[in-house]
Amino acid sequence: MPVKLKQNLTKLLVPVAKIVFAAGIIYYLIHKGSLDFSVFAQVAQPSSLSLLFLIIFLGVFLNNIRWNFLVAGQGIKMKNYELLKLSFIGLFFNYAMPGGVGGDVVKAVYLVKEQPEHKYAAAVSIFMDRAVGFFVMTIVASLSLIYNWQRVRSSPPLMALALAIFVLTIIFFVFFAFSLSLKIRESHFIEKFFKILPFGEKFRKVYLSLHSYRKAPGALAKAIAMSFVSQFIGTYFFYLVGQVLHVNLALDLYLFIVPAGMIVLALPISPAGVGVGQVAFLYLFNLLLGSASNFGATAITLNQVIQLCWALIGAVFYIQRRGVNANQRTRLRDEATQV
Repeated sequence: MPVKLKQNLTKLLVPVAKIVFAAGIIYYLIHKGSLDFSVFAQVAQPSSLSLLFLIIFLGVFLNNIRWNFLVAGQGIKMKNYELLKLSFIGLFFNYAMPGGVGGDVVKAVYLVKEQPEHKYAAAVSIFMDRAVGFFVMTIVASLSLIYNWQRVRSSPPLMALALAIFVLTIIFFVFFAFSLSLKIRESHFIEKFFKILPFGEKFRKVYLSLHSYRKAPGALAKAIAMSFVSQFIGTYFFYLVGQVLHVNLALDLYLFIVPAGMIVLALPISPAGVGVGQVAFLYLFNLLLGSASNFGATAITLNQVIQLCWALIGAVFYIQRRGVNANQRTRLRDEATQV
């Protein structure tokens, strides 16, 4: 088989296999009774459903503002509306690519195309946007764990989960400390390290773009603050669904379990984490509730369905952008023919 054909076949089969995998999990959960779509009728009251749609939109909007701060921190000038369109396109591609961060790749490609003179800075702004989001998730989850320590320590599975989240939090602290440290930047070791590293010059440019946030502390601080607001609003979505479905959990427990589930959701296993998210949230909420319940799987499914509805706006923006690019190519071809 020709190498090119084999590569194209692999590119086609891998996404298809992951979609089939996600569909298989959903089917298994429905067959097992762990995912019950009939309870959606309880949430589908106009007032509740409108509020849930609004919460998801606010999450996308606030995360876009966070990204806007980080883009500006790289010295890139772009209108917030243009970035918002890219955010919706990214949301749309989350459902077409593995994991809950697949759309970030598409956003990076488009932003780099629009800012070719700042390609490393543009890509780093998206990476930092995701890093800040995960960092705040781990902080919120850690604080909730500490607040509910008596409950956590009585459950070995919760203790194991708590340890994993604490380790992740420390890793993020080390990452930000390393990236922003002036002492490390000025050391001779770092330059020698990049010289012996494969593709060292590219990694060096990425590192310098990350380190440049030291010169824009306000942008980074605003991004972190916005992420806390976004995290609370995203968690409130699950709390509101829980209130409608009469789930007896305090809000501070949601602040631990939802970030933990969202971190698992981002693993590049299935499009938008569909299937993986259902299993993760089913397990995590059952762990907290201490009994078998389909609430976790139902809540994340509702979240993904509403996100998919908003993602369709991203499909429109994507089609528009493709149309503009096609028109530009036609115009350039016509001009070249006339010459």
